[in-house]
Amino acid sequence: MNADVSNNSPPVWLIVFIPFIAIGCFGMFWVFVVWMSSWLSGWRRLAKLYGGHAPPQGKVWPGLSGNIGLISYRGSLCAVTNEDGMFLRPGHLFGFGHEPIFIPWCEFYQARRKKFLLSNLVSVNIGSPKVAEITLAAQVFEQSEGAKVLN
Repeated sequence: MNADVSNNSPPVWLIVFIPFIAIGCFGMFWVFVVWMSSWLSGWRRLAKLYGGHAPPQGKVWPGLSGNIGLISYRGSLCAVTNEDGMFLRPGHLFGFGHEPIFIPWCEFYQARRKKFLLSNLVSVNIGSPKVAEITLAAQVFEQSEGAKVLN
């Protein structure tokens, strides 16, 4: 009895590389989503005008939630405030396409207080004409030199 047995299983090298291919595809998708969010939020426009700065000395606000344009950065923003302005950068997982920015206080216009559920927020326009809108916790402005933009 000489039976013809065909082997229909995939090659071993393919089985070994499938997880690496999946991780690579997810990584490329993540980079694309983060890059697109920098465009859609207005972060890229802000970086053109206010980018290229190292973190200054000042009060550090890690793990901030906030909105830039229509994009929400929940718990992934780090802000540093001092007498000159506000430095913003996203967390490491959101860094691609998001150059750190430093916005002088004189570029904050039309501050508006908002309430969302139990949170007190402040929305401000950046630049004149408006480049972007940023919404952050009110305490960032109230407990820093940013209080002057609330008047």
